[in-house]
Amino acid sequence: MKIQSRIKPEDGKVRNITVFGETYAFTLDAQGRCVAEVFDEDAIECLLSHDDLYREVPTRASRVMDVAEDEEAVPRRATKKRVPETAKDEPEAPQEPVADVPAAEPAAEPVVEPVASTLEGQ
Repeated sequence: MKIQSRIKPEDGKVRNITVFGETYAFTLDAQGRCVAEVFDEDAIECLLSHDDLYREVPTRASRVMDVAEDEEAVPRRATKKRVPETAKDEPEAPQEPVADVPAAEPAAEPVVEPVASTLEGQ
């Protein structure tokens, strides 16, 4: 369990606490809290008994559950159902039959005629 020390380390980096012969290094996390991972149940109980100095760091899952429980207690207000706009909302254009279009004739090859050079006479 992650436990937060409410006392910041003097050197700004680490605060070592020994509980029942085990030393725990409380270091700053990304949120700036001084935390340590504690696995011994007796040490957890000892640290948390000093609620003015230590507290449990809530996990994301427990925070989500707390919010979900709070939302269940709040009565929901009615919301309007929103109908999405679709192409079916527009009137369909009448389908006209496609007339038989004759196939296009192949294009004739371009005619290339030699051009007399204007530089020959100079």
